[in-house]
Amino acid sequence: MRSALIVFAVLAIVRPCAAQVQGRGPQIATGAGLASLGVYGAFADRDCDNHRQTTLQNGRCEWRNSRGRLVGEQPDLPAAQVVGGLAVAGIGGLMAGGVWPPSRTTDAILTAGAGAILLAVAFDDNYIRGTVHVESRDRRFTICQRGDTSWGTDDAAEAAELCMNRSFSRLNAMWAGIASLGLAAGRWLWRDEPGPALNLDVGPGRVRVSKTMGF
Repeated sequence: MRSALIVFAVLAIVRPCAAQVQGRGPQIATGAGLASLGVYGAFADRDCDNHRQTTLQNGRCEWRNSRGRLVGEQPDLPAAQVVGGLAVAGIGGLMAGGVWPPSRTTDAILTAGAGAILLAVAFDDNYIRGTVHVESRDRRFTICQRGDTSWGTDDAAEAAELCMNRSFSRLNAMWAGIASLGLAAGRWLWRDEPGPALNLDVGPGRVRVSKTMGF
């Protein structure tokens, strides 16, 4: 009888916890995945926004010096990308931690919103393909081709206006955003199953534990 009481007491504690974890499984998985995508999106891309009249290639912000050699500086982490990615990671962490009750609708909306944040920070100004920066004495000229017209200037602001366009230039953040949207769709389709993990039947002189599985 004492053994039965001990088993009953243990199961009385374990059963609600197991049921809660089982019911939160989709939410935990979605939150953990979103947190990972947020961290990846925050630190995966670098750019040359702080290095005027340079183009990101070969892992550097490069231009061609007066001797005709390619030289460059190290690219930087974009502040907006870091903030956006860490915000997404925070949303995922809160979701995985169970700050709000499991909800397909709430989880899917927040995950889709996080994906939109990553896509927004991935969209940035970038020099069009084929742009060349050439250093001559104390000036740096930017030359680019738009259609049948070739443009060239030594003014950084004018070079940005003539030779840059907005696109998904931070590719890793872009793919992290797309993956987050896919994760949101998966969360919407993943139904919660909050039923108890174990079925407990206690009677005179017996304790029976069983689990119902559906196929």
